[in-house]
Amino acid sequence: MAVTLTALATPVAAAGSAAAESLQVTPLTTSAKVVAADSDAAYWCIKKLSAKGYPIGPKAIKACDYAGDPADGNRRNTCIKLLQKAGVKARDSEHACTMIHG
Repeated sequence: MAVTLTALATPVAAAGSAAAESLQVTPLTTSAKVVAADSDAAYWCIKKLSAKGYPIGPKAIKACDYAGDPADGNRRNTCIKLLQKAGVKARDSEHACTMIHG
């Protein structure tokens, strides 16, 4: 009887493992290395936030998509406001949202 139970338990355990793998949830935070940003400015924004220890999740990524040149104040200001709403300090959000060329 022990042999029968072992034989039955093995496929069930394997099926359970396969089911668990297909249901794995992606973490809410990630690093700048993993995020594929839409632009150079967004990439550097995410990288700056990550370096300061902020979690990189959907809100930060959305905000960083607005990061840009200081001459394009509307996009940059949107980035800053969205990051501050997400809990990023004012100084850090301004630094992250400003793409410095040169």
